[in-house]
Amino acid sequence: MLIIAASSLLSACAPGEDKKDQDAGNLKIYFINVGKGDAALIGTPDHKWIMVDVGHADEFAHVGRILKQNSVTELEAVFISHQHNDHFGALGDVLSHVSCKVIYTTPFFERFKHAGRFSDMAEQAGVPVEFLHPGDTLDISGLRIDILGPNGAFAEEDDNSLVKMLTWDGQKVLFTGDQRYAAENELLKAGFSVQSDVLKAGNHGRNASSEDFLRAVGAKHCVITNDFKGKEYDESVSHFASYGMQVYVLGHTGTMLCEIGGGTVNFYAVKSTLDQAVPDIVFEDLSASGAFAAIKNNSLKEVSLKGWSFMSAKDKTHFFFPDSSSIKPGQTLKVSDDMFGKIKKKDSLVLYDQYGRAVDSIATK
Repeated sequence: MLIIAASSLLSACAPGEDKKDQDAGNLKIYFINVGKGDAALIGTPDHKWIMVDVGHADEFAHVGRILKQNSVTELEAVFISHQHNDHFGALGDVLSHVSCKVIYTTPFFERFKHAGRFSDMAEQAGVPVEFLHPGDTLDISGLRIDILGPNGAFAEEDDNSLVKMLTWDGQKVLFTGDQRYAAENELLKAGFSVQSDVLKAGNHGRNASSEDFLRAVGAKHCVITNDFKGKEYDESVSHFASYGMQVYVLGHTGTMLCEIGGGTVNFYAVKSTLDQAVPDIVFEDLSASGAFAAIKNNSLKEVSLKGWSFMSAKDKTHFFFPDSSSIKPGQTLKVSDDMFGKIKKKDSLVLYDQYGRAVDSIATK
């Protein structure tokens, strides 16, 4: 069993428009659309990267593509707000693709039924895990991270989420995990300032974010990690918008990039160029035994496979092509099943490009 050490170490661990050119000094925060789940990738100007939650295992492909697109090979830290599947489920997948120096989490992680599985993932990857407490402060390449909660142990699991305030160039971003009303009230009583410019809404925009809390936050932007529809969507958006916030529901906007720098906060939609055609790459074969899959490039140009992936439709396992992979015109590329996993009966492989667009699929016979 992984030994989790209490941490008192407070040091460095060495609807928007399409994205335009970036300013060199900007902090980048990718709020990744993983359905009803949380995952964010944060990068400093000197290319130091951290994650705040990693989403459910079934949604890892969306996280993996953002890591690939930014050429992330190492994380300074991963902050896991709490041990619910939609916040840490893809941790094993993330740690199998990139290295990580340390994982930070709530001091009350043992209250969660999946705490053991979380510990096993970290132990298998050889990454140390440390608790953080209210009042702790970290600095990662100039990014200040203040820990504001949880302020006590709560009966409701969500209320035990780790609360982080990120400060960059005078602008603040508040990540509340899944904290609900009880934990919000205790956070306000503790006397911490929760005023921020960007709020990642607690508990996916439901059963949280009281009037007192939102007035104290006073954010101009609100990110909701959910895929609401109909009445639920309207009610959630109107609730936060009534406090003067621009609301981004990721299930509708897709992944959003927040850039902070020069005293400003800007949001951009992250999506493929609309006039960029999907390359003509198709499955040519999937062996009867599932021992290999073959794809062929029918286009007239060589295509880089960085960020491309296979996914098993049945068990949602993912294989990302190595960053250096490419396929020339007319070329057939075979991938053995020891790379993408055993294919089961009545299963299929789906091929995705670097933007998450389904390119082709092939079923077992």
